[in-house]
Amino acid sequence: MSIDNQASTALKNSGQEVKNNTNQTSELSKEEKLRKRREQLELWRQKKQQQQQEQEEVQNKAKKTEDSTNNTSTEEVKKSRQQRIEEWKRARLQKQQATKEKTTTITIKKKVHSQTTRPTLKRNLDFGDDEDDRKNSHRPVFKKPSLEYDEISEHQNDKESEDELDVFLASIRESELKSDNTKAEKAIESIPEGDVENEKENDDYGGDGDEEDESDEESRLQDLISTKLTKLQNKGKELQSIDHSQENYQEFRKVFYREAYELSALSDEQVELIRQDLDNIKVKGTDVPRPILKWSHLALPTNLSSVIHDKLKFEKPSAIQSQALPTILSGRDVIGIAKTGSGKTLSYVLPMLRHIQDQQFSKDNQGPIGLILSPTRELALQIEKEILNFTKRNNSLRVCCCYGGSSIENQINELKKGVEIIVGTPGRVIDLLAANSGRVLNLKRCTFVVLDEADRMFDLGFEPQVNKILTHIRPDRQTVLFSATFPRKMETLAKQILTDPGVIIDGGISVVAP
Repeated sequence: MSIDNQASTALKNSGQEVKNNTNQTSELSKEEKLRKRREQLELWRQKKQQQQQEQEEVQNKAKKTEDSTNNTSTEEVKKSRQQRIEEWKRARLQKQQATKEKTTTITIKKKVHSQTTRPTLKRNLDFGDDEDDRKNSHRPVFKKPSLEYDEISEHQNDKESEDELDVFLASIRESELKSDNTKAEKAIESIPEGDVENEKENDDYGGDGDEEDESDEESRLQDLISTKLTKLQNKGKELQSIDHSQENYQEFRKVFYREAYELSALSDEQVELIRQDLDNIKVKGTDVPRPILKWSHLALPTNLSSVIHDKLKFEKPSAIQSQALPTILSGRDVIGIAKTGSGKTLSYVLPMLRHIQDQQFSKDNQGPIGLILSPTRELALQIEKEILNFTKRNNSLRVCCCYGGSSIENQINELKKGVEIIVGTPGRVIDLLAANSGRVLNLKRCTFVVLDEADRMFDLGFEPQVNKILTHIRPDRQTVLFSATFPRKMETLAKQILTDPGVIIDGGISVVAP
């Protein structure tokens, strides 16, 4: 019995030792995991510090190069202006010399003419008359003076006292002034608004102390330019006001995203680590979706996903795309702050196309469903090219690019046929809204609006045009705003046109344009 008891106790002791060993190993594994995580965080922090140092070095180099280029550019501008002034002086001297030569030739001709026509130079014939008759013939005949004769003689003396050269030069100056004024008026009528400021800058540098003779002419030109500017500024495009409460708008769907199980299973700490790996993306707002890691998390239709994989060959979404795409597809208004070249165009093009496919396609002259506003025509053409990658196979999705500098007639013809998306600059969109009393373009069906590079639109002075356009779009629309910087004045606009937006920051907020 004692042997059995000893065996049982030995077994119990061995079992306890095994349990203790397993507990120790589990504790060690947890400690190792924590240690590995700490090491990963330290490595990540070191990488970030190195990247920040490299970025600072690149920015310092860029600033130095910009300063040097600015200095060289200012010197070149001064040299070119001095050359222009010297050329103008030479041309003026040549004109003066030419006028002097012309006047001398004219006076010579007049003298020759006067010598040939004078009757006193003709030789008198002598028939042998008496000397008394000759003397009497040369004596002057005195007449009785009168007041009328005195007035006429004084007038003739005044005319003779005037030099013929002065009269001729005065007539030339009057004709030149008249011709210059007519040319200036025609030129001012053809000057656009943007070029008048450049003319004023050139006038400030183009004058010298020797230009006293042309001061009156320049002042007249300045007055004409100022009057033309006031006319152009007062000539605003008047748009018909719309009472949205009286309109019968159709309901539309905004939410096209359902979070994948793989993403919903992640903890908050893991989501933060993912955002740190994605260029340290920061998010503000309530209930912002988690970032996606691959295209399949979006569950896009085959006509869109096939273009991404087969044609564009994008393996995975970029940093801004991974956070902006699920946020926009969930129906939220979004403020995206990202640099150019980060893939922000695709971040709003895909949700817009999915948004349009869910609605009925527009018929002739019903207006677009999606509107994208850009500050320049180059950016508008680039956005149109990005959209055409998805719409070439699908003929039902039609795009019209509207910008200044091209004929408006072709754009009006395309709009009359019916389009689903308009990409354009604010000025041309207002022209189309005001054309034919608003019969060419209306935005009653528009439910998705994008403002791309909004900071540049503000810098170029398009804020009033953008506000005018947005007043013609239904208030329950979905609005997306992308910008490289976020100055203070944009915050007020964002509060006015966006409702509960989700803010996505890729790389930090900058108040000043890069």
